[in-house]
Amino acid sequence: MNEPRCLAPLRTNSTAAVNLWGMTEPSDREEIVDLLARLAHATDLGTIDDYVACFTDDGVLHMPGADPVRGSDALRARVVDVRDAGRLGPGSSTRHLLTTMAVDVDGDTATSRCCFLFLGNTSEPPQIARTGIYDDTLRRTSEGW
Repeated sequence: MNEPRCLAPLRTNSTAAVNLWGMTEPSDREEIVDLLARLAHATDLGTIDDYVACFTDDGVLHMPGADPVRGSDALRARVVDVRDAGRLGPGSSTRHLLTTMAVDVDGDTATSRCCFLFLGNTSEPPQIARTGIYDDTLRRTSEGW
């Protein structure tokens, strides 16, 4: 039996490439949507390392009414503070839901905009605690988006 020698695309379309096994390779847009979903999951249920890994080493988090949080060490410290206060993270019974995503890719940079719903106390019938829009600027690294 001959094994395929590589995963090179056989054909492409505007959103994905098909590899030798007929599986689609994710498009940049799909990878970015996945990154945003991983960030939401890490915020609510993941480890601090999971959360920080969603940012580049020089990443910046802008939150309304607060100074920007710059870099991995500062992001880690902020997450520790927020989790220690019980506002987010495992055991907080909160959820971030992302919807209506728009992604624009330009080479190795991209922007995205999505609406969010922040649910509080999901251990009971959840209530929407906050809604808003996330505007993100992303950069592809050697590890991906």
